[in-house]
Amino acid sequence: MSIVLKKYCLNFQYPTPYELHFSKDWLKTYLLSQMVMCGDELKKDKDLAAHFTVIRNCGIVLWGEPIQEVFGEVSRDFYIDSIKGDILNADEEILKNTTYITLNLCRVLAYLQDNKILSKEQGGKWALKNIDDKYHLLIKEALNDYRVMSQVNVKDDVKVSFSKFMMNEIMKLSEK
Repeated sequence: MSIVLKKYCLNFQYPTPYELHFSKDWLKTYLLSQMVMCGDELKKDKDLAAHFTVIRNCGIVLWGEPIQEVFGEVSRDFYIDSIKGDILNADEEILKNTTYITLNLCRVLAYLQDNKILSKEQGGKWALKNIDDKYHLLIKEALNDYRVMSQVNVKDDVKVSFSKFMMNEIMKLSEK
């Protein structure tokens, strides 16, 4: 969860200023140093470009104003920089954070190949229809883990092979 002032949501800045991030990972940081939350310095995050883009294209309003009245456009360049930032160290990270890296690789490739803005789950579903069958078990396991927090039981060499394959495809498309 991120708290961002509406003025930054409407008039997008990159990296995006935010007031507070909260998640299990951030909880550890806050418990180690409560002052991280209270500092006066402007906090910024490149990852919010991806979140805002997905919200504008895939989001559902549960309560409140229409999405288009809260979130302004994010440029293609900022979106690409943001989503590629999540996969910079994919070859190493896929072994530690298999689900996150697997699904992010899928959605980055979907965007670069088909110009589709997808959530992590949608990216995984896209990949099942668009990439080599030999990686389908990994993607299915990552999707299942994403939905119900199960284990991804796929050999490490398959994970690394998938990461290398996807990064190669992403780099080829990035050069165009």
